[in-house]
Amino acid sequence: MSEHHVSPRRAAQSARAEEKSLRDRWEVRQAAVRERLDAPINAATKFTRKTLALFPVRVKSSP
Repeated sequence: MSEHHVSPRRAAQSARAEEKSLRDRWEVRQAAVRERLDAPINAATKFTRKTLALFPVRVKSSP
């Protein structure tokens, strides 16, 4: 069996292509997760703001 050696330039090109592919797939997944969680996060934020409005925080000024 003979060994197959890849030139450094070819290896670098391959690594860049793989990195771009991974980055593209990551961005697609990230967008899908963001879209999936957007409504529940907004609902929780709205609930939190309404709850906090019921109990305003008052801070005493120092003498």
